[in-house]
Amino acid sequence: MSLAGRELDNAICHICQEYLTDPVTIECGHNFCQGCITQRCEGVETAACPQCGEMFQKRAFRPNTLLGSIIQSIKQVALNSYCQSPALLSAKIVHSYKADI
Repeated sequence: MSLAGRELDNAICHICQEYLTDPVTIECGHNFCQGCITQRCEGVETAACPQCGEMFQKRAFRPNTLLGSIIQSIKQVALNSYCQSPALLSAKIVHSYKADI
């Protein structure tokens, strides 16, 4: 996978498979939508990361405002490209990146 494809993959929540909304980072470094990970952890104090399985404390969510800003930029590109699908946008970014080389 190209660098652009990997970076776009970081903008996708591995719970809902959509662009991250109000992204938070958990102890292992993975990012999820705040609502998705909060719902996944409802009723427990510790949970396993949905991506790598590492245990984390529910209270240890850290807002990731930089990633949130990047995702807003990606969404704007998607709107301007008439492209709502993360997978299609990934292909478009990778194609654009290869064309620039």
